[in-house]
Amino acid sequence: MDKIFKFNSVNQPTKYPVDLDRLGISVYDVAPKWVYQDGRRTDVQATSKDGVPRWTIKAILTPQGRASGAPAEITYYSEERPEVMGAATFDSLDVSVWHLPERDMAGIALRGTGLRSLGSSRVAADDGAVEL
Repeated sequence: MDKIFKFNSVNQPTKYPVDLDRLGISVYDVAPKWVYQDGRRTDVQATSKDGVPRWTIKAILTPQGRASGAPAEITYYSEERPEVMGAATFDSLDVSVWHLPERDMAGIALRGTGLRSLGSSRVAADDGAVEL
């Protein structure tokens, strides 16, 4: 039986946190997310509402206990291009389901915060200091 996803009144998705202790992440590419206009890519990088540049993190996600994973694109906002490659983790990673019934489209979106190499310290939220 197929699962039925429920959306709020304006078809906005609900975010679900990903258990990062049960997921292997291997980053293989980082690229700017470009703005598209009339179906064509512009030379303008997409940003958050606050003007923070948007990046696409391409990674292989491997669930705990599995020998292989699947490619995924993760949205990430940062003033500077993330330099992490290979085994990595996030401070948080959310998945959301989206639906555009007027265009007969649906999908998932992954959004991460606090990208860092696996084994490196988590950055403290209050002043940017690194926990030791």
